[in-house]
Amino acid sequence: MEQLRDDYNLSLRELNGLLNVTPQGLHHIVKSKDLTTIRKSNKSYLSPASVRALFEDKGYAYHKEVIAFSVVKGGVGKTSLSHSFSIRASQYGAKVLVVDLDQQANLTQAFGIDDESLPTMFEIISNEASVEDSIIPLTSNLHIIPSSMNMSFLDRYIQIQQENLLSVFGDIFEKLKNDYDYIVMDCPPAISSVTAAATLASDRVIMPITPMKFSLKGLKASFEEIDELSRKFKKKNIKKSIIFNRFDGRKTSSPEFLKAVVATPEYGESLVQCFIRESSEIENCINQKTSIFDFSKKNSAREDIDLLTREIMGLNESLIKQQ
Repeated sequence: MEQLRDDYNLSLRELNGLLNVTPQGLHHIVKSKDLTTIRKSNKSYLSPASVRALFEDKGYAYHKEVIAFSVVKGGVGKTSLSHSFSIRASQYGAKVLVVDLDQQANLTQAFGIDDESLPTMFEIISNEASVEDSIIPLTSNLHIIPSSMNMSFLDRYIQIQQENLLSVFGDIFEKLKNDYDYIVMDCPPAISSVTAAATLASDRVIMPITPMKFSLKGLKASFEEIDELSRKFKKKNIKKSIIFNRFDGRKTSSPEFLKAVVATPEYGESLVQCFIRESSEIENCINQKTSIFDFSKKNSAREDIDLLTREIMGLNESLIKQQ
């Protein structure tokens, strides 16, 4: 299948701040490395491949990680955050595979795919399709295994076939790790065989929370599920990361909710250093099948997703130390 769009390229202006160099200094670096810039609307961009070459020259090492965006609570932004993170990581040169595990297929549709005939993880696991035939290239370094209503059969299939939860996705991802830096799963908001298998296949589970009723209950259920699976299957290295989504400092509910999270030691230790401020930009882009990084205009959502991506990728520490 042909690519659905051009690469998500990164502007030189954005690289200035990350590399802590002047525009002139960056142009000198780009020229000395013989990297080709892309001109668009009077601005200069680098392709993901060029960004990767630049980062690796600076000593940054791309690491392999399987990430699940998962929490037992709907409407907290799993799909929008996994969508935006995957795009931003690809802009930073990472090779990313997105796996949509939710039968609602919101993430699949956000990337502009609306074809119920395409194979999903259900067809892969039930041996009706190969992994290779199921991966769709969105850009040169951002690919997806889509979802459809067929994914509604996967949970029951796993139970009937008595599949080993540790290997349902684990064996598939192990074969793909050489091809991707990040495998990013968008999980359904429920405790099920599918989410359990996704958790066990993950190196990190990112749990978005919002200052809404039952959000802490969903977080508690998710922590207990991860801990139980870790004990039962003797997998002790699943990293938990909590991201506060839709933070609004103008409302007392957000700061109070944040204090409640920090007050619980286990939650506080897992809270990432940034949070996503209340904004309609991300949701609007999801609905319009675009990305907040398609537009050069600065906004809080763009800044916050960038900080989240840098933290997960370890870009701030790795690149600044090289200066």
